[in-house]
Amino acid sequence: MRHPWHRFAVLAGLLAVAVPAALQAQTAGSIAVTVTDSSSGQPVEAARVFLAGTTFGGQTGNDGKLLLRPVQPGIYTVRVLRVGYGETSRRVTVVAGQAAEVRVQLSTVSINLQAVVTTATGEQRRKEIGNATANIDVSKVLETAPVANLNDLLNSRAPGVTVTSGTQTGTGARIRVRGMNSVS
Repeated sequence: MRHPWHRFAVLAGLLAVAVPAALQAQTAGSIAVTVTDSSSGQPVEAARVFLAGTTFGGQTGNDGKLLLRPVQPGIYTVRVLRVGYGETSRRVTVVAGQAAEVRVQLSTVSINLQAVVTTATGEQRRKEIGNATANIDVSKVLETAPVANLNDLLNSRAPGVTVTSGTQTGTGARIRVRGMNSVS
């Protein structure tokens, strides 16, 4: 049989855990982040938003919004990242029990990636490979000839590459590199 004070002890234990958590939630604030495209003003979805120097963060929804909570009062740097856009940072002050609003406009950025060639021996940078590789400049090709698809782009523009159309409707083209012999 349990002691009559057992219920009181269990209740006191629950209160000891719940009250500090409730007080902490009341003293914390939140950060409402809205991310838009600087040229169109449209919301940017799937942008990574996080507080610099912490592991606190998330991803914007279809509406370009994210609510970070509970955030302890203080001054934070909100960083926003999205592929195709430049990184943006904003300083924000969080006050206890209040929501700080941050509006971020991301600008599109085009970047050139370093050329990488994948071979059977592993990935290498283009400078390191001993074989000849071809580089097709799409903008120059488009200036001189109409290109309807990738087959037109590759055909007769890289040494040793032959593109032949499929024989049945809906089939893809065959791309042969260095002749008609099979690898096997």
